[in-house]
Amino acid sequence: MTKRKTVARAIGATAAAAMLTAGCGGGSDSNPTAPQPAAVLIMSANPSPVVGDLCGSHCGDLAGEREALTDLTLRETAGVGVNLTGGSQELRNNATGAVIAMSTFAPSDFVRDTGTTRVAASGQLVYHAAVHYPAAYAGVAATFTFVIQGTDDNGHAVSVTLMVPMTG
Repeated sequence: MTKRKTVARAIGATAAAAMLTAGCGGGSDSNPTAPQPAAVLIMSANPSPVVGDLCGSHCGDLAGEREALTDLTLRETAGVGVNLTGGSQELRNNATGAVIAMSTFAPSDFVRDTGTTRVAASGQLVYHAAVHYPAAYAGVAATFTFVIQGTDDNGHAVSVTLMVPMTG
């Protein structure tokens, strides 16, 4: 066998081994254990600040109570969808730190108001938040704090918090 044929066979064998290794994943750039991206939620309120007012006829048996209303816009900014799982809202007196009113959100609250619990990847959802509180707190400076929680499409727990000034 000539030297050329031996070198050609060695090169051919090396090339064949490299192709087999690449076909088995050995030469792949993908990393199956790389972490998946997490959704990022941001939230804004409109109006902000919130001005409380007497409850209207829609409040039913809460005559004399006051209410604070705002629209919360939830935006997803990382390109990963989110299913909302709950949250809370709290109205706290700025001077004393006392809780004036609080409640929690369930997935059914989002469905009732928006028709879904889903914030699409790079999408948004508007939720109408409201809290009722005693008339004795009329005119008190307070902070309306919202916490919204969810699970993104990659299984990460995500949450966002927003604090909004409130008077009235």
